[in-house]
Amino acid sequence: MNTKKNSHYQFTHELIQQTMARLLEKNELKDITVKKLCAVAGINRSTFYAHYESLYDLWADIDSLLRVEHIRAFDEANVHFSNYMSEDGFRVALNFVYRYRHFYRGYLERLSSSEYLEAMFHEIWAAETAPKDEDCTDSLYHYIFTLGGAVKVVERWLKHGCKEPVDTMAKLLTQYVTP
Repeated sequence: MNTKKNSHYQFTHELIQQTMARLLEKNELKDITVKKLCAVAGINRSTFYAHYESLYDLWADIDSLLRVEHIRAFDEANVHFSNYMSEDGFRVALNFVYRYRHFYRGYLERLSSSEYLEAMFHEIWAAETAPKDEDCTDSLYHYIFTLGGAVKVVERWLKHGCKEPVDTMAKLLTQYVTP
């Protein structure tokens, strides 16, 4: 029986996710269909639907995986939480967003982009950079202002095809985070 704990089920589940991730590196989200994904993965549509109710369910799953991978990218680059809003930190974040730009651009069309990007970046920055004490009004508002501005900059960059190089964007964002 093919259950969620079965190794074949797990293998197929990961195959679907990996295939979607590969397709997202070169295709817009709106251009990926269940039929296309199944053809590339070499599986039947019924197999896909045994794992996911729809592409939206798969996208949500991919989103969760990308959030974990995004944090791992900071670890691999030796960028500590306290340094996430530095040029190096922005470079890591922007390289990651650029790598999966098709996913993020498509996903943002479906969701409220500001809320989505804010949640994505807040997970990373809040751990160490967000003020812990609600009484530190200046730091709290600086953090909120910086996060909101960075979100809007990344949102615009994505919507306009990531034309500016990552290094240019990282330097630009770094200029605005200095208190």
